[in-house]
Amino acid sequence: MLLREDLEEIWFETHDDITLLWHGQAGIRVEFVQVKSNNLSSRWSVKSITHRDNGPGSSLLEKSLFQYRCKEASTFRIVTAYDVHADLELLKLEISSRPCINDSDNLKALVTKIKQRFGGDIVVPESGIGVDFWVDNCRWDKRPDDIVQVENHNKLLSEQVFKSKRVNLVPEHRDELYMKLLFLVKEASSKNLTTFPGCYKITRRYLNDWFDKTQLLLSNYSRSDNPLRDKMQAAGLPDPLVLTAEDLHWRYREARLDPDYYGGPTAFKRLEDEVMSFLPKLQSYQYSLSGSFDSLQFHKFCIDEVYKIIEKDRLSEFSLPEHIAAGFFYQVTNRCLMRFTVNS
Repeated sequence: MLLREDLEEIWFETHDDITLLWHGQAGIRVEFVQVKSNNLSSRWSVKSITHRDNGPGSSLLEKSLFQYRCKEASTFRIVTAYDVHADLELLKLEISSRPCINDSDNLKALVTKIKQRFGGDIVVPESGIGVDFWVDNCRWDKRPDDIVQVENHNKLLSEQVFKSKRVNLVPEHRDELYMKLLFLVKEASSKNLTTFPGCYKITRRYLNDWFDKTQLLLSNYSRSDNPLRDKMQAAGLPDPLVLTAEDLHWRYREARLDPDYYGGPTAFKRLEDEVMSFLPKLQSYQYSLSGSFDSLQFHKFCIDEVYKIIEKDRLSEFSLPEHIAAGFFYQVTNRCLMRFTVNS
């Protein structure tokens, strides 16, 4: 919601029911979301989504379909940690990127298979829609099945929010803001509606205001809201270079949270170890070379040395790009472990 201007509201109805209100050119679209974290013995299939625990209306598909109780245009989403069987694979495509039932034999076969499992069509009395509509307007959203990957994915999105809002908090305050956001969601989904009516709704305006106030409060506890910029400006480095350094710092943080980026966590750990082991030399050069270099030249010297690190045998197998090495070096600077001011 902090990244999407078309997402107007989120409603938390129960522990696994979420409603999203999207605003587009055609007006409001309501998306009914079901979140499932079941420990299954196999992938999700037609059999599992039509299985009834307690008679008619208790299957996953029926629960999703019967959420349709409004006049606005509506779609459905199923979010799971487990992947789907081949017969549901088409549902993983974006609705706008796949054919409709009338143009797809595979989707027609899926509808037929579902109806056979139910012994006929399932129709919502208020709207008259059935299985055909659900298949045509449902997207299956497969998420990571490991909690660490889920957290990294969420923090990667957080980094994009920080970048878009030009927010620079120290790592521990970034983590604290993330935890506060989780608590905000928990409260919205668990408060007593009688005591706190409307607490289940989070609007885009409210969330943006909450984020801005929370990050401002946390930044007041920091020594600086942007140590990297402060240290580069204190060294008299030109503004374009400072902006480039900030951008590379953001890019590094985003890539660090992406498990599929080049060599993943192993590659980043080796890079960080190499840079940190070389850091004392750079810190000593700051004084031993001070008579030969000005701040701009010393900065260039540091970056050139950091670029050499990724060419080492321990890192060459990962082919990490130079900007990632520079990004981590600026991360080190942002943690106040490096500066570029030299004594003339």
